[in-house]
Amino acid sequence: MSDTPEIRIGHADRNAALDKLGTHFADGYLNLGEFEDRTARVADANTRSELDALFADLPQATEIARVDPEALELEQKLRRKKLIDGITIALWVAAVIPAFLALQAGSLWGALATPAVVLAVTFALNARAGLNGKEWEALEAIQQERDEERAARLRVAEKRRKELSGQ
Repeated sequence: MSDTPEIRIGHADRNAALDKLGTHFADGYLNLGEFEDRTARVADANTRSELDALFADLPQATEIARVDPEALELEQKLRRKKLIDGITIALWVAAVIPAFLALQAGSLWGALATPAVVLAVTFALNARAGLNGKEWEALEAIQQERDEERAARLRVAEKRRKELSGQ
């Protein structure tokens, strides 16, 4: 709660509250009905205590969510996959230059060796992370589904924000 609950709020406070509610909605803490209700209440709020009440049952940024072991394992594997994806992209981008230079020098074997090394490193990274092909595909589908759901929620949040601000 705020130290000064009855202090009046302005547009900046309302916009910050709308942004915060949009994030909670996008993260799945609020359903569409709750989100619309709370954003309407933000638009009508006059004091900090009115805004604080809208966030009383929502986690703060510093709170650690309690998760079951299976969910924790899934999140760890998704993080590992994302890291490996980033490393793999960086390796392939970095491999283009030596492969191109080897081709220019007339060394077909040098040009073929570069992608082969990157491929071997990619397989080693996946093996080290404990991700097999089926897990990789499942994690890819899960991440894509989450990304699409979050993007849809963010679009709804932005639309609602524009409706409330009269744009």
